[in-house]
Amino acid sequence: MPGQWSTSESGRSRESFMAAIHQSSETDNTSTSRRIRMKEFLRAQTRLVLATATIFIFHILYVIIGPIIPIIADAQFYDLSALHLLDGTGFHATSGPDASMMPGYSIFLAALYALFGHRVWTIYFIQSLMFAVATAGVYLLVERQCGKKAAAFAFIALGLFPPWFIYTDILCAETLLLVAQVAFLAVTLRSTQRLRWAVGSGAACGLLTLIKPEFFVWLPLPAMLAGRMRAVRVLGASAIAFLVVLSPWIIRNAVTFNEFVPLTTRSGRALWLSAHRPELTEFTEPEFVAAEARCLVPNNPKASDACLSDEARGMIFEHPAYFLRTCAGRVFRTLVGSHTESLPTYSMAFGDAIRKRRIDILGVKGALLAFDVIFVAGGLIGLAFVCRDRRYWYLLYLVGSKLAVCAIFFGTARYGLHLSPLFAAGWGALGLKFTSRTTSPEPILDAASQ
Repeated sequence: MPGQWSTSESGRSRESFMAAIHQSSETDNTSTSRRIRMKEFLRAQTRLVLATATIFIFHILYVIIGPIIPIIADAQFYDLSALHLLDGTGFHATSGPDASMMPGYSIFLAALYALFGHRVWTIYFIQSLMFAVATAGVYLLVERQCGKKAAAFAFIALGLFPPWFIYTDILCAETLLLVAQVAFLAVTLRSTQRLRWAVGSGAACGLLTLIKPEFFVWLPLPAMLAGRMRAVRVLGASAIAFLVVLSPWIIRNAVTFNEFVPLTTRSGRALWLSAHRPELTEFTEPEFVAAEARCLVPNNPKASDACLSDEARGMIFEHPAYFLRTCAGRVFRTLVGSHTESLPTYSMAFGDAIRKRRIDILGVKGALLAFDVIFVAGGLIGLAFVCRDRRYWYLLYLVGSKLAVCAIFFGTARYGLHLSPLFAAGWGALGLKFTSRTTSPEPILDAASQ
């Protein structure tokens, strides 16, 4: 009996010893696996940082050695309104209070002027950095949904898109808008998890709207992603956050004009140009100047804008078929253009450049137009692949709602640039489609997988 007991004890000891060795081996394997994953993660982040730095350097080089761009009308408005905010006279670019444009970018400029002085070159450098960071943000959004390969295609498509070199080098809101769009998408695609993300989405949409008023149409996106059971609660939470962000602007307009002006007093002006037959594109056109004088209500820009809106609706009812044709034309101009309206040196129309034999202008405009067509066409084709699954039709809503606003009011390639993050994501899907052995890439920007 003592011998048997000893043998049994010895067997259990050997089993315990072997189990300890096995457990130690598993621990070592787990530790090794963690180290490998950490090294891969650090390697990937290093590559992303280096690629982002490269994009930043390219834009800085363009700022330094590129052409000096004359101040365009919008840039002049932003600059003057930022300076007036700094000197405490309020938001305006002329002699009196203004609500013709949203104040987001002017506030941004005023903050930078307060920090660095009135030096526009500083703004260009900061905007170059912001663009590079936003491009990295698009990479991370696409990587989360579709993997590194698709994210690389999206990064390259957006980071090397030539028109962005122009818009980081002028005082216009496009770069700040791009950063706000990436933040909005990142927050909104998480809104299916917790209600606080829906609140963040509404706040981000409010910031977008403070930069460009038409982006209020993106507010329903978190409710569209939430499903029927949560849609009302999510929409309510995001709408409250949206109104909280927008409330200082609304209160300011109410105090200043004694009117409820939630966005701007410019929609009637833009609609009048679009509704006129023939279609007009400039506020300096004699017909519009006469209409503006006819509708002028002193110290009441909302009433003046409402008068122009009434006249515009009357013109639309007179020739609805013509207006619909011009809407289609404005969608086309939004998606396809050379972006030289922000380059006064090259803003001559193609026909005028051909008649005057300006080969230099034709070369620049033609190259930019070709890049724009390739970028937009590839983005739309990629989004079409993704949207074969109806769960991702919300991407069509984002693109369609923006294009609908441009169709009704005003269309230009510069406004089409506001869809850059979505088109870059489309390029990610397109790249994955043609480099993967599978016939159908995983949908990108997949809210359901968050």
